[in-house]
Amino acid sequence: MPRLLLWFSGAFFLIGCHDNPPTTSGLPSVAFVTKDARLTGPDQIASGLVRVVLRNQGSEVYRAVVAALLDSTKGLADVVDWYATWRNGHPDWLRMQGGVGPTRPGDSTVAISHLEPGRFIVGSFPPSIEDPGHPRQAMAYALTVIPSSVEPVAPPLTDAILELNEYALAFLPQPGPGQRTIRVINTGEKVHDLLFARLDGDAGVEQLLAGLAPGSTSPIPGRLLNSIGALSPGQEGWITVDLTPGRYVMLCLEQDADDGASHYIHGMLHTFRIP
Repeated sequence: MPRLLLWFSGAFFLIGCHDNPPTTSGLPSVAFVTKDARLTGPDQIASGLVRVVLRNQGSEVYRAVVAALLDSTKGLADVVDWYATWRNGHPDWLRMQGGVGPTRPGDSTVAISHLEPGRFIVGSFPPSIEDPGHPRQAMAYALTVIPSSVEPVAPPLTDAILELNEYALAFLPQPGPGQRTIRVINTGEKVHDLLFARLDGDAGVEQLLAGLAPGSTSPIPGRLLNSIGALSPGQEGWITVDLTPGRYVMLCLEQDADDGASHYIHGMLHTFRIP
């Protein structure tokens, strides 16, 4: 299988012609929009459970990753500089708190994240960011999370739990057909993320990965569903997906700091069928 280096490959939440089902109703929402070489969104949001919406108005596959700054001396420039060498691992001053996973151009995806008050960076770095001339600074910005003035909202009811660890994806239990809300938890010791997709016909995982590869002109043989951006150990998020009859794949695109291989190569890849 080809290796994908798509950690911050992101788009930010939108409304498109192929909207995925909403994760939940009644939660406060925050919307981010990505266009080629530009990310926009609010500068400030309230703490608690937040329905994050990604609007991809660009020409590449994007995802939106939300990360907490744990060091008061660090800021946006440090995150942008770190990204250039992120394959050496995630710094201890940055806690990955999810956001939204890979999203096709023109599509919208949604995920729920729990954000405590503090300083955050929202990043949307596509594969073309490897071009030295790409304005990296424009694809990330600082976000302040302030204490909420309302009572905390309870987490959504879930149909299944999906645990991410080294190196496996484990459903508890396997969800059946219908609209299902899934709690995604990183129970491992490394940063993990989740790509969730429905495959077309007899398409294989290799074809999906080829379609997602940087600079690829191959079509993506399926639909990218609501997915989760990078999660540090112990972090969690929620997604809702509509599991109609067909074949599905889940995998982790994070690159391992030890050997450089994407985690799906190590075994974080699971396929299943809904009858």
